[in-house]
Amino acid sequence: MAATDSDPRTLYTDLSHLAQRAGTATRDVERLCTATVRAQPFAVVAAAAGIGFVLGGGLQRGLVTLLLGTGVRLAASHVGERLLEYADELVYTNERGEERSP
Repeated sequence: MAATDSDPRTLYTDLSHLAQRAGTATRDVERLCTATVRAQPFAVVAAAAGIGFVLGGGLQRGLVTLLLGTGVRLAASHVGERLLEYADELVYTNERGEERSP
């Protein structure tokens, strides 16, 4: 009997690989955080204090809404510009009949 995509052994193997990758990613994040804390302890404490202040209700709801809204609009504008640049590049490349490099 040939193994198919729905074969339980294939599913188990895929899940095992996923679990290994998740473990590796977790260890990498832990190493990054540890290195950052050792390299810039005051910046980490300041960031934690700032996040705690905001989450603890240190800013009024309207101000938080305003700041988040502004940040989202700026990010959306940036993403939109990048998408338009990418689309222009695709159109230009297709008009010239060139292969697009990855």
